Amino acid sequence: MALRDLLLFLVPLCPEEHFVKRHREQLIQRVSSVARVLSLLRGDVLNYKQYQSISSERSDLERMRKLYELVPSWDTLHKDRLYHALTITNRALIEELEGK
Repeated sequence: MALRDLLLFLVPLCPEEHFVKRHREQLIQRVSSVARVLSLLRGDVLNYKQYQSISSERSDLERMRKLYELVPSWDTLHKDRLYHALTITNRALIEELEGK
């Protein structure tokens, strides 16, 4: 095995950026039914106070912006749960973004 090949084998590749992070702007702009998304996240991902705070925003756009304020502090499991909620509530959008 050549040294270069050995290094590639030993150095793990950077994990791909998570879907919800990679498509942040499109999701903020285009997700609909945010109230349903929040309901699916309530308890496991969002505590009551976070849920109420985000739900009190006036529009889906504002709710998504507020939700995304929390995303940087989330681990992969929480991001996966958001992705799953989005596939339930906004399947066509998620499929479109996955195709990009």
